[in-house]
Amino acid sequence: MPRRMIVFAALCLTLFPGLLRAIEPELLCALAEAADEHVYSIGLCDGERSVSIDVTPATRCHNSYSTAKLFTAAAVGLLVDRGALSTDEPIYPILAPYFPETFDPRWKEVTVEHLLTHFVGFGEDFRDIDIDSEDPRSWGTDDLLGRAVSNDLVYPPGEKEVHSDAAFYLLSRVVAVRAGKGLDDFLRDEFFVPMRFAEYAFSRCPLGYAIGATGIYLSAEDMAKFGAMYAAGGLYQGRRYLSEDYIRRSIERHYALYPIGEDGLRFQKGGMNGQVIYINTRTGLAAAIQTFDGNLGDLEKILLERDN
Repeated sequence: MPRRMIVFAALCLTLFPGLLRAIEPELLCALAEAADEHVYSIGLCDGERSVSIDVTPATRCHNSYSTAKLFTAAAVGLLVDRGALSTDEPIYPILAPYFPETFDPRWKEVTVEHLLTHFVGFGEDFRDIDIDSEDPRSWGTDDLLGRAVSNDLVYPPGEKEVHSDAAFYLLSRVVAVRAGKGLDDFLRDEFFVPMRFAEYAFSRCPLGYAIGATGIYLSAEDMAKFGAMYAAGGLYQGRRYLSEDYIRRSIERHYALYPIGEDGLRFQKGGMNGQVIYINTRTGLAAAIQTFDGNLGDLEKILLERDN
């Protein structure tokens, strides 16, 4: 084992003895040792305590790309738990003031559930609002909601799954209406501050709304905390953040969470360049990896084999 791993494990045993009853230092060290130079940091959390290690030193927070969708889905869930929103609600009455004058009337059939599950009705060639792969300055508009709903729907809402950033940007706008504040402010107040996130930042559209689908900047350790809250059925450090019912629905209906392995107990949400939040609902352990195109195959194998 490299010297830095030995030193790290020794420090953990000295400084975090309670943590290591749940998170063995060997697991974190094995992950770090198997990581390549494109992995920046790895975080683990057992729902009570969290720990992380730098593999390739870099800034603490990085763009986590589509892992942002899990955070947006959580914001929706909190509004659902509070009775301020229903997943069965059509989005048009909520966002009607922001719709353009002309649009495909089938947009009136699109519900919050359709957005969460990517069953909006988009065709494979629709114009997304992908700020990661395109230059939004080339779109000729600052109105990303208008750009999204200017797409005619190819399929009836609910018929076909086509992943998009547009769906979760629209969820960001739904949250802003029903929460009375932007998605980023809502997440900050309801999750990030009480969970003691170290740093966080969000990409916003030209009109000031969080993109919701991408552009969330977080550390691996704080990503693992959020995963641990999901793994524990909505609890973190004894405080309930989301209902067990909403967590169950998130897992069953794939609200930005997808199964990994074959036991039906482990799930993940990944980002465009390999960033990932991994949760184990049996052990309550969550892991997060900040990377840019790192080779995660060995890390996933370790998690599947040792986190059981």
